[in-house]
Amino acid sequence: MDPRDELLSLKEHPLPVEGDDSILPTRIAKIEEEMKGVEEEMRAVNEKLSEKLSDLRGSRNLLLDHAILIGIVEDSAWKIEKSVSFGNRVADPIKLKSLSAEKWKLYSESVRDKAMQDVKLLLQKAKDGLEKSVNLGIADKIFGKNVVDGCSTKPEMVSFKVVRKE
Repeated sequence: MDPRDELLSLKEHPLPVEGDDSILPTRIAKIEEEMKGVEEEMRAVNEKLSEKLSDLRGSRNLLLDHAILIGIVEDSAWKIEKSVSFGNRVADPIKLKSLSAEKWKLYSESVRDKAMQDVKLLLQKAKDGLEKSVNLGIADKIFGKNVVDGCSTKPEMVSFKVVRKE
């Protein structure tokens, strides 16, 4: 049986739940309390670990800068190796323009044409989406919020929560 079939089977024929059914809400509440405790512990641990990692990074960077500054980049067990990597190219527009005014003009026109194509594509996407969904912010300003609300629906979402009885 694959996982999907098993999931469908469990939905149709759930496994029996052990324990006293007469206090199901209490059992659920206790599980929720334990879940909250675990979530709080996780947040605290994550916060402490993030702080420790930040401190370690800071200490590493200080020591690395100091070692490079004073020239001690090797000891009996370890050495600091320098590696250089390069990011994406960054062309200087002033230099390119100074090389050829004619080619710069062609480049400028090409950039403008590309921008126009992008704008046309965005406009087409917006036009295609007009019949599918409404931008509520714009519609509220034009039609008025009350009118738009009258033409709107709110999807119903159902959830369950266990609360202590008074």
